[in-house]
Amino acid sequence: MQKIDKMVVMDDTKDTQKRVIGKPFVSGDARANPGGRARVREDVFNLGKDATLKAMRRWIEALDAVNKDGDPDHEARGKAGDRIFDRIHGKSPQSVTGEDGKSVLAGIILLPTEE
Repeated sequence: MQKIDKMVVMDDTKDTQKRVIGKPFVSGDARANPGGRARVREDVFNLGKDATLKAMRRWIEALDAVNKDGDPDHEARGKAGDRIFDRIHGKSPQSVTGEDGKSVLAGIILLPTEE
């Protein structure tokens, strides 16, 4: 592993150099976070786990959902199936594209309100 004593960052807008105070982070160095990952409170973890199990049970029950007439409720069954699938396999990435198939840049413009 390569040891770095100091890092110099070049600023493109000026001819001067900026020095980073302290030692830079070296990828793969276990000393960067000697305490390790922060511990999760066990009570909070258990509450989340219980809530997840309850939600899964309700989604599984919804797979057999029927409407008031006793007919299968296809909308509820479809939503339940989607949620179970997403929970098990993870949600697929979502992208927003324009008419040309390229990514769309979106922004919010705040206009002053008229009084």
